[in-house]
Amino acid sequence: MPWIVLAVLTALLSWLSLTPAPPKIDHELLGWDKFQHALAYAFLTIAAGRAFHRLPVHSTTTWLSAAVYAALVGGGLEVLQGLSRTGRFADWADLVADLLGILAVLILVSFGRFRASRP
Repeated sequence: MPWIVLAVLTALLSWLSLTPAPPKIDHELLGWDKFQHALAYAFLTIAAGRAFHRLPVHSTTTWLSAAVYAALVGGGLEVLQGLSRTGRFADWADLVADLLGILAVLILVSFGRFRASRP
């Protein structure tokens, strides 16, 4: 099931990133484009981490792999936006927001592991 969630979330982010007219959210915080990017890629990292957790690798490798996966998806979609003729364009600030969402998950996972290791 985690692999299905990861595939669906990756497909959804791809569609939202490449469609000429993505849906707009009319909310003060949630309507902010960079917050949407950070939140979306945080969820993608979590989904990837949960899916990769099923692989026979160390927990640290799992979460680093999840972060790399999410970063590659984000970077790849920015490149595709730059190459597309749909009226969408690549934006470095979007990629930075994606990376901040990914980093937030890594910090939370590290903090959780630190707390779990304490007596």
